Amino acid sequence: MTRQTLPIAMTLAAYLAAALAYAVITPTWQAADEPAHYNYIRHLVIEGSLPVLQMGDFPSRYLDQLKAAGFPEGSDVSAIRYESHQPPLYYLLAAPVLTAFAGDPVPLQVRALRLFTVTNGVAALAMAYSLGLALWPRRQGRAAALAATVAFIPMHTAMSAGINNDVLAEALTASVTLLTLRALVHSPAPAPKRLTILGILLGLCLLTKTTAYIAVPLVLAGLLLHRRLHRPPWARVLRSGARVALPAAILWLPWVARNLVTYGLRDPLGLTRHDAIAASQLTTAELLAEFSPVRVLTEGTTLTFKSFWGVFGWMGVPMHEPVYLLLAVVSATAVLGLVIAGAPHLLRQLAGSGGGPGVRRRAHVILLAAWGSFSICGLLWYNMKFVQYQGRYLYAALPVWSAAMVVGMVTARERPLAACAGLGLLGAALFALGWARGDVPGLLLALLAAAAAGLFVWRWALRRWPAVSALPLLALWALDLAGALYYVSRFL
Repeated sequence: MTRQTLPIAMTLAAYLAAALAYAVITPTWQAADEPAHYNYIRHLVIEGSLPVLQMGDFPSRYLDQLKAAGFPEGSDVSAIRYESHQPPLYYLLAAPVLTAFAGDPVPLQVRALRLFTVTNGVAALAMAYSLGLALWPRRQGRAAALAATVAFIPMHTAMSAGINNDVLAEALTASVTLLTLRALVHSPAPAPKRLTILGILLGLCLLTKTTAYIAVPLVLAGLLLHRRLHRPPWARVLRSGARVALPAAILWLPWVARNLVTYGLRDPLGLTRHDAIAASQLTTAELLAEFSPVRVLTEGTTLTFKSFWGVFGWMGVPMHEPVYLLLAVVSATAVLGLVIAGAPHLLRQLAGSGGGPGVRRRAHVILLAAWGSFSICGLLWYNMKFVQYQGRYLYAALPVWSAAMVVGMVTARERPLAACAGLGLLGAALFALGWARGDVPGLLLALLAAAAAGLFVWRWALRRWPAVSALPLLALWALDLAGALYYVSRFL
């Protein structure tokens, strides 16, 4: 093992330790939607065919009773089948695992399938690191920091240790983005083989989860950036697009044809059927009829932020409030760092020492910004129908948020005076608002002051001990482990 590969190797080992803790400690069925995903795989193994979503597959009252009771041992979850409309790739890959444990008790089957999902998490981590190397070619440490941020977010680790297709979708979406960068943004003449591989990966995204469908506009954005950067004739751009689209269509269209036959011509993805069987869920329209838009937006944003970092189980096991306040201060510091960096400096940071023309550096930012925007649009689109303040929906672009966190924190550390000024202004605004309301947020103000002082201490210590740069990531990993060892084991 070389000095360059040591950071990512340590990150991978730390991720596996945390993910295995979640997989083992989390009680059976206490990961969100786990029974429905399990029943999809079970249907494949027993029936040898894909399941069909039917009315009654979302027994909301019975499910609420099971959640309230903590899923007692031996709970019958066979009627919970509301994920049966999902694309099949994850479940087909997981079916041999369940087959191998077919004669074992259900809890052991569940943990075996969770371990399979952990391998998907390893793939997502590898893709995040590779993407970091593409952004910062000569900074393996920064690429490893990006991957570590992806790996150690407690809720993300918990999701990657449950039965679900989210993490495979994340890995495939990241692989499509990485290859789009290499084949289209960085290359003036894309190799046909690379375009074919990109098309295959795109098709696999379409066969994994609808959140991964953002890979389609990402590839389109890559084609437009290729045209902008390298000025090929439009005919060549269209040929490149066709080379990507053909293998993707070959993989995806049989699935769509099956859905058209099963769910009707107006429901090629089974989403209309899903909305019909899930009609008992609280809708945003119902919530707006009871509360003001400002309250709905405020509470929705707050819960989305908390669940992005960690609200475990079925959105029923939060961390302590001071933990969220600390994470809010860290997030605010990173945002301030991005603001302080400014556009030119930010472009240099994202492009790394690999430089290149300014338009190419902008292409990196444009593609990442598009990726993040598409994931936000997906979250908003889902909440236009049902109330789903789940930050995990933003994990479809988790490497984007992690890259922003890394760049923001590095900039804040390198320019602590400007960052402290921003934190001071934020603290003054919060103090004034709290004073007007008669409720000054003392703990939050203290955390802001500690963050300002910490930036100077961090910069001073880093000059003497370079390894200090890893302390924030170690703290995040400690929080990640606490999610499994304390929150999950105590409250579930």
